[in-house]
Amino acid sequence: MITKKHYIKIAEILNRQSIDLSRVDNKDYSLYEAKQTAVRQIIEDLANYFETDNPNFDKVKFKEACLK
Repeated sequence: MITKKHYIKIAEILNRQSIDLSRVDNKDYSLYEAKQTAVRQIIEDLANYFETDNPNFDKVKFKEACLK
């Protein structure tokens, strides 16, 4: 079973995948959107899986930690 420390580390890793919009120019914006969409889908898929793995898993808290 995955433990709380694993969930925290995974959220930290996913959080680092966010892009600072101030560093994105117009030509890179579509790449930014594609990456953010992919990261959000990965977060959603993991949250759904973790919820089935552990009945005490807090899906909302995990998603918030990933998207700080």
